[in-house]
Amino acid sequence: MNKIFAIAREESRLWLRSRLAQCTLLIFALLLAAVSIATSLRMSEEHHERSEQQALAEETFLSQPDRHPHRMVHYGHYVFRPPPPLAMIDPGVDSVTGQSIFLE
Repeated sequence: MNKIFAIAREESRLWLRSRLAQCTLLIFALLLAAVSIATSLRMSEEHHERSEQQALAEETFLSQPDRHPHRMVHYGHYVFRPPPPLAMIDPGVDSVTGQSIFLE
Protein backbone atom coordinates (compact mmCIF):
# COMPACT_ATOMS: atom_id res chain seq x y z
CA MET A 1 0.00 0.00 0.00
CA ASN A 2 2.91 2.30 0.73
CA LYS A 3 4.25 1.82 -2.81
CA ILE A 4 0.92 2.88 -4.29
CA PHE A 5 0.97 6.14 -2.31
CA ALA A 6 4.58 6.76 -3.35
CA ILE A 7 3.70 6.27 -7.02
CA ALA A 8 0.64 8.53 -6.69
CA ARG A 9 2.72 11.20 -4.96
CA GLU A 10 5.35 11.12 -7.70
CA GLU A 11 2.70 11.27 -10.43
CA SER A 12 0.96 14.21 -8.79
CA ARG A 13 4.29 16.00 -8.41
CA LEU A 14 5.02 15.37 -12.10
CA TRP A 15 1.60 16.73 -13.10
CA LEU A 16 2.03 19.83 -10.95
CA ARG A 17 5.36 20.57 -12.62
CA SER A 18 3.91 20.06 -16.08
CA ARG A 19 2.81 23.24 -17.82
CA LEU A 20 0.26 21.27 -19.84
CA ALA A 21 -1.52 20.13 -16.69
CA GLN A 22 -1.55 23.64 -15.27
CA CYS A 23 -2.98 25.07 -18.49
CA THR A 24 -5.58 22.31 -18.65
CA LEU A 25 -6.68 22.97 -15.07
CA LEU A 26 -6.79 26.72 -15.69
CA ILE A 27 -8.92 26.32 -18.84
CA PHE A 28 -11.23 23.91 -17.02
CA ALA A 29 -11.64 26.34 -14.11
CA LEU A 30 -12.37 29.26 -16.45
CA LEU A 31 -14.93 27.26 -18.43
CA LEU A 32 -16.59 26.08 -15.22
CA ALA A 33 -16.79 29.66 -13.94
CA ALA A 34 -18.22 30.93 -17.24
CA VAL A 35 -20.86 28.21 -17.37
CA SER A 36 -21.79 28.81 -13.72
CA ILE A 37 -22.23 32.54 -14.29
CA ALA A 38 -24.24 32.04 -17.49
CA THR A 39 -26.49 29.48 -15.80
CA SER A 40 -27.01 31.70 -12.78
CA LEU A 41 -28.00 34.62 -15.01
CA ARG A 42 -30.41 32.42 -16.99
CA MET A 43 -32.03 31.06 -13.81
CA SER A 44 -32.39 34.59 -12.41
CA GLU A 45 -33.98 35.81 -15.65
CA GLU A 46 -36.39 32.86 -15.72
CA HIS A 47 -37.34 33.47 -12.08
CA HIS A 48 -38.04 37.13 -12.82
CA GLU A 49 -40.15 36.26 -15.88
CA ARG A 50 -42.06 33.56 -13.98
CA SER A 51 -42.81 36.00 -11.13
CA GLU A 52 -44.10 38.62 -13.58
CA GLN A 53 -46.32 36.12 -15.36
CA GLN A 54 -47.71 34.78 -12.07
CA ALA A 55 -48.50 38.31 -10.87
CA LEU A 56 -50.22 39.09 -14.18
CA ALA A 57 -52.25 35.87 -14.03
CA GLU A 58 -53.36 36.57 -10.46
CA GLU A 59 -54.25 40.16 -11.31
CA THR A 60 -56.31 39.00 -14.30
CA PHE A 61 -58.10 36.38 -12.23
CA LEU A 62 -58.84 38.72 -9.32
CA SER A 63 -60.00 41.59 -11.57
CA GLN A 64 -62.93 39.59 -12.94
CA PRO A 65 -66.36 41.02 -12.17
CA ASP A 66 -68.33 39.60 -9.27
CA ARG A 67 -69.84 36.29 -10.31
CA HIS A 68 -70.83 33.01 -8.80
CA PRO A 69 -67.60 31.14 -7.82
CA HIS A 70 -68.50 28.15 -9.99
CA ARG A 71 -68.83 30.33 -13.10
CA MET A 72 -65.71 32.27 -12.18
CA VAL A 73 -63.42 29.25 -12.19
CA HIS A 74 -64.52 28.27 -15.70
CA TYR A 75 -62.43 31.18 -16.94
CA GLY A 76 -59.39 29.46 -15.48
CA HIS A 77 -56.19 30.51 -13.85
CA TYR A 78 -52.53 30.00 -14.74
CA VAL A 79 -50.14 28.58 -12.18
CA PHE A 80 -46.37 28.60 -12.62
CA ARG A 81 -44.29 25.85 -11.09
CA PRO A 82 -40.91 26.73 -9.54
CA PRO A 83 -37.93 24.83 -10.92
CA PRO A 84 -36.61 21.84 -8.99
CA PRO A 85 -33.52 22.40 -6.80
CA LEU A 86 -31.15 20.71 -9.25
CA ALA A 87 -32.45 22.57 -12.32
CA MET A 88 -29.23 24.55 -12.46
CA ILE A 89 -27.31 21.36 -13.18
CA ASP A 90 -29.92 19.48 -15.21
CA PRO A 91 -33.07 21.27 -16.43
CA GLY A 92 -34.75 17.94 -17.14
CA VAL A 93 -37.82 17.93 -19.36
CA ASP A 94 -38.96 21.48 -18.54
CA SER A 95 -38.24 22.66 -22.09
CA VAL A 96 -40.68 20.03 -23.36
CA THR A 97 -43.34 19.95 -20.64
CA GLY A 98 -43.21 23.62 -19.65
CA GLN A 99 -43.48 25.29 -16.29
CA SER A 100 -47.07 26.49 -16.32
CA ILE A 101 -50.45 24.84 -16.13
CA PHE A 102 -53.91 26.19 -16.86
CA LEU A 103 -56.35 25.33 -14.09
CA GLU A 104 -60.02 25.28 -14.96
